[in-house]
Amino acid sequence: MGELNLSPLAKTDLGPVGVALIEKLAAAVGVFGKPLGTVLQAHADAEAARIQAVGQVTAEAAALQRRAAERLTFEAIRNQQNLESIYGKTVTMLEGIDPENVERLDDDWLSFHSERARVFSDDDMQTLFAKILAEEVKEPGFFPRRTIQILSTIEKEEAVLFSAICNFVVSDKAGPTPAIFHAEGGGLPPIYRDNGITWDALYDLSAIGLVKFTTPLLTDNVRRFKESTRAVTYFTETRTYRVPPINPPKDTTPFIHYGYVQFSDIGRSLSRIAGGQEVSGFFDYLESEWEKKNIVRDAG
Repeated sequence: MGELNLSPLAKTDLGPVGVALIEKLAAAVGVFGKPLGTVLQAHADAEAARIQAVGQVTAEAAALQRRAAERLTFEAIRNQQNLESIYGKTVTMLEGIDPENVERLDDDWLSFHSERARVFSDDDMQTLFAKILAEEVKEPGFFPRRTIQILSTIEKEEAVLFSAICNFVVSDKAGPTPAIFHAEGGGLPPIYRDNGITWDALYDLSAIGLVKFTTPLLTDNVRRFKESTRAVTYFTETRTYRVPPINPPKDTTPFIHYGYVQFSDIGRSLSRIAGGQEVSGFFDYLESEWEKKNIVRDAG
């Protein structure tokens, strides 16, 4: 069996941080310790020697064992190719990162990530796993293992739906949050439906633990503040709003109502790599919804 090169890594200018990451992976996961062909041939030779030593193995049993070894070889090659593709994508995302960050990566975390990432040959799913690894290099300890576990179990269609939710994520000082409202009389406004968001999609994402959503009034997404104004950012645009008290005169705490969907902790971390895209006109729509709640743009 011929030796396999590290494609696409063999064709990639790794740079200092890329080299550090590959060396770290080789030590923690062992995927680059020896050429794959050498490893598989050694496994096959050892298996053949074991079968021969038994001496009384029937022809049927030997054929069964051979087929099992062939299956394991095929799986090993496929998984190796998947990992190399993911690591290659990761390296392209590491420009400007301090190579010393790599040394702070937890070996057990890397092993957990690789164990779950290796089964994905779909390009979009590989990109998500690559983004998680890249973000972990940028900020070691950011992604908990349970986030990787959830990502490894969701269907591609569910990942697409979650990315659609992230089209409507806004941020303030408290961090990112989806801003999803329902229309008067129920239902979702066209600006959400036209981007693939339905009630069923929200229920599905809630069921797998990425968002918190049941029905309006049960999962209101309300944030309270001390300040009477609040800056809110949608992708590259920031607007400042005057924030009213939530329930005067009993409760004069300023608040902003962000709709009826919240991120779970796992969903919040995944939103960092979900690849949401700006929706034209959404900030204006959001502003119109806030005006109904006396949350108005600060002219000053």
